[in-house]
Amino acid sequence: MSSTENRGVRLVAYFFIFLILYVTISLSLLTFSMIEIQRGAAHSDAVLRTYQRYLYHKGWRDVYQSKRERMEFDEELLYKPKYGRFAFNNLEYKTFLTFGPEGRISGNAISNNRPGIAVLGDSHAMGFGVNDSETFAARLEKRLDRRVYNLGVSSYGTYRELLRLQKSGLIDRIDTVVIQYCENDLEENEAKLVDRSPAHPEKFDAMFGSNGKPDVMANMLQKLNIWLEGTFTLPVQSVAAMFTPYDRSYDFEKDYVTMKKVFALFPWLENKQIIVIYSNRYGRKFRNFADVTSRSKEKNLRFVDLRLGVQDYFDVDDHPNARGHERIAEILTGILR
Repeated sequence: MSSTENRGVRLVAYFFIFLILYVTISLSLLTFSMIEIQRGAAHSDAVLRTYQRYLYHKGWRDVYQSKRERMEFDEELLYKPKYGRFAFNNLEYKTFLTFGPEGRISGNAISNNRPGIAVLGDSHAMGFGVNDSETFAARLEKRLDRRVYNLGVSSYGTYRELLRLQKSGLIDRIDTVVIQYCENDLEENEAKLVDRSPAHPEKFDAMFGSNGKPDVMANMLQKLNIWLEGTFTLPVQSVAAMFTPYDRSYDFEKDYVTMKKVFALFPWLENKQIIVIYSNRYGRKFRNFADVTSRSKEKNLRFVDLRLGVQDYFDVDDHPNARGHERIAEILTGILR
């Protein structure tokens, strides 16, 4: 065998040795991360956090609207929270969420008779990860001694958020609307500008699997694919996470233009003070939020960059923790007091 052939054989052997080590180490980290998730342990280390976040967001978490016992069908909103008190637990929190006709209930006793404030948004405003009294809406209400209605619902975009307020019967009882915006609102907002036809119960049922029941085989195949994908991609992602800055920035231009078009569908907003804040997923910011929103000429519309940091979010979950909610309430109090 020639030296060239020997070199080729060695390279192939080295490649397979590397591949075996790569897969073994990655699979070991993936398995360890799964075990830690199962026992309720979250890690802030860049490598383990990358693995845990991957598994967590690929299906090893409870999403509030994924359980039929917590949601009911609505022809215009597709789904809305059922009234009552529901346990909602995940890797980094064990909470209870209580809902009534006026949204998530805070439990605060309010003596002030001033017009109230409506808080709209998705799971960040609704309060994934915090109890009823810990949401920024509840904290703001207590700080101001003024009724704050938390109408946030997980996965709603701006259109459905405003529609929920419109259907709530609260419009005449408020003079201020706080809208928590998230970067994943854009897709729904664009879609609703084109099609606002009623939803069908079949679409609601599809949220919970085939005919409203989980598809066991499809779920198994999906999880197998997740493990295969994770084994090969996560080592690269985890190394990148060690050297990549926490903040990843996005362009707000398209979001802003689409949001303003959605606002135009609700003319009653013209008579309210509107404050738009944004709370994106973990580590994602709009780099030009201030520059884009400075073009706004409406006197009743204000955009506020919360500038939340890594310490204001859960390590693995995408949502603000209790500290983050307190920070948001503090900022809004300074504006509304």
